[in-house]
Amino acid sequence: MKKLIIFFFVLFSIVSFSYISYEPIKPDIDSKGLSISAFTSNFDGVGIELSYYDYNSLFIENTIFNRTIRLKTGESLFKAFVDIPIYNEKFSLGYEYKIENQLFGVVNIKNLQRIEVQQNNYSIHNLSLAEFNIPTYALGNLIFLKLNDFNYFKLTSLLYRPLQIPISIGYSNGFHIDIPLVNFDNYYLDSLDIGISYIEENFYPNITFSFPANIFEQNLHIGARFAVGQDIFYEFYVFNKNLQFPLLVTLNNKGGGIFIEF
Repeated sequence: MKKLIIFFFVLFSIVSFSYISYEPIKPDIDSKGLSISAFTSNFDGVGIELSYYDYNSLFIENTIFNRTIRLKTGESLFKAFVDIPIYNEKFSLGYEYKIENQLFGVVNIKNLQRIEVQQNNYSIHNLSLAEFNIPTYALGNLIFLKLNDFNYFKLTSLLYRPLQIPISIGYSNGFHIDIPLVNFDNYYLDSLDIGISYIEENFYPNITFSFPANIFEQNLHIGARFAVGQDIFYEFYVFNKNLQFPLLVTLNNKGGGIFIEF
């Protein structure tokens, strides 16, 4: 535990953005109301966030023999918030939206989006993951991470037609296309890939990898991409698949960021 704390303090010292929030009383499912949390940005201040939330279960309905059957498919949480500075923070307002939904066993969606507006400034943070399995056509995943200036998009799929071949395309520092050599899960969310990137009008060979890590009962995914040639470009990310404890850590040539809500 001591080494883990030291690691995070070192990480905090090199990131260019951070947001950490603590909500002592979590909202109950299928309820609306007010909530309060404490937050800090870049560890040099503290503030209070006041929110109005709407937390709902998601259902699909089927009618069989004149009877309507409701099946729960997921949950959604909407928050409209106001951030009030206590010490060395800024007044801001915005909204946050979380959704976890499973559609007909074909697509499993997880999404967290937070938009915050301050005077002469705004920020958008996003963690989106869609895992899909379309029988006889394709299976795979789509991931989009955004934290401050870090943007990471990747679509990986095992295509069944016309040839059964895995392929990955994405955009971050630049466009890249990869071939997964080894996959560590059924949806190619975690894999070892090699390919080529097009960055700043130059082509670079690149290697990408990601792997799962179950730490403190959280479903973490740790990934990195390196493009090496005349210059070296790197990207690193960690995110938690469990949106009840949102966690996103990013790092690249331009800096890094941390987003945590607990």
